[in-house]
Amino acid sequence: MQFLIGDMTCGHCAGAISKAIVAIDTGADVRIDLATKVANIVTAADAQQVAAAITDAGYTPVLQRA
Repeated sequence: MQFLIGDMTCGHCAGAISKAIVAIDTGADVRIDLATKVANIVTAADAQQVAAAITDAGYTPVLQRA
C-alpha cells in the first residue's frame, strides 16, 4: 500500500512513521521517499490500521493505493 504523507518533512519524521508501522507489524517493509513524501508499505496489517498508526504518530496519511 502507498500513503502520501504531506507533513513528513525530514528523516526524523520518516523514522517515527516507520517505527509506528513496525509497532503494529514487526514484519512490515516500509520504504519512505522524503522527496515525494510517499511511504510504500508491505504489511499484513490493513490500510486502516496503518493509517491509524501513522496518525497516532502525529502525521496525516492519505491512502494512494491499497
